[in-house]
Amino acid sequence: MTNKITQKITGYRVKSNDTEQPQEQTIIESSVMHEGIKRDDVLDGKTYRIKIPTLEHAVYLTVNTIAVDNIYHPYEIFINSKNIDHLQYITAITRLVSAVMRKGGNVRFIAEELMQVFDANGGHWTKKGANGEKPRFMHSLIAEIGLCLEKHFDYIDYLNSVLDPEKWPALIETKEPIQSDDEDPKYPPNAQKCPSCKQKSAMLLDGCLTCLDGACAYSKCG
Repeated sequence: MTNKITQKITGYRVKSNDTEQPQEQTIIESSVMHEGIKRDDVLDGKTYRIKIPTLEHAVYLTVNTIAVDNIYHPYEIFINSKNIDHLQYITAITRLVSAVMRKGGNVRFIAEELMQVFDANGGHWTKKGANGEKPRFMHSLIAEIGLCLEKHFDYIDYLNSVLDPEKWPALIETKEPIQSDDEDPKYPPNAQKCPSCKQKSAMLLDGCLTCLDGACAYSKCG
């Protein structure tokens, strides 16, 4: 007798004989992020600098990304600063957010929740972004950490949807333009106008406005 499977398989049992207990093993899709994914020795990441008026020293947020079958997922965060007043809750946020990321699924809610945290001493305005982002009012340091996470989630979605996951590390390395199927140069739809060659071929790579035209190779960071 044949049974049609109409639901997603999440596990199976193997029974050797009637006297032994069945063995159960969980099956998880390889491209899905989960706690069983082994961490690579080297992960790609981006670091965001956060400077608010009430703190003497800047706070640096690093978000590391892991590739599972060429699909990129946020894997862990690290927060570092010379300010020790907030060390306890910063450490707690680091561990909790990293643990939730490693469980997989849609983790955008993390950024949304953090951005709702208020500081009793008042909020602050962010600085104008390098790509022309307008200043935004943040209710607290934690809220701005959430904003940076939101930016990074957008960045990961961009890598997975616009760029070929197999090409983007080489693209960052060589600054070569993406080629379309008809072999004509094609740049991402949200590319900006390059200050050097005046083409709409520049985008943010690791926080620097960089031209994807190999002949130009302009970079705001040198």
